[in-house]
Amino acid sequence: MNRYTKKLIPYHLVVGIFFALIIFVMFIGVATSEDSEGNSILNTELVFIPFTIALVFYLLINVYVYFYYRTSRYELNEKGITCSRGVLFRKKSFLEYSRINAVNKKQSIIHQIFNVAYLTVDSGSTNTAFNAEILIIETGEVVDELMKKIK
Repeated sequence: MNRYTKKLIPYHLVVGIFFALIIFVMFIGVATSEDSEGNSILNTELVFIPFTIALVFYLLINVYVYFYYRTSRYELNEKGITCSRGVLFRKKSFLEYSRINAVNKKQSIIHQIFNVAYLTVDSGSTNTAFNAEILIIETGEVVDELMKKIK
């Protein structure tokens, strides 16, 4: 079985920094107080609290992302596509080629910068209406090759 590409990890590191900064800004109010004139004063001794919260959030998300890509796999064989993914809750899917209804490539602007794409394969079942039945994360070129093989 093939593992998911790890090229998306730098993307998650960058996005994680963005969300950690948002959390830091949200919790910076803990370190501010008002003086007698109503002006906001930043207490430099308490800045470590929002910083620690943001840092713990950043580390937890990145540990989860690392294990997600480490444990996720896919395989194309003569009968269909097998995909297993997840860290805490494992999901294993098998989809026969005859049941495939849609094959889509998803790639945002940031994904294009990191040359990563999502390949979603759906059967059209109402059970999987909101989620892709098969999700493969690879480089853009590999996704294009997989799309040709599946079609």
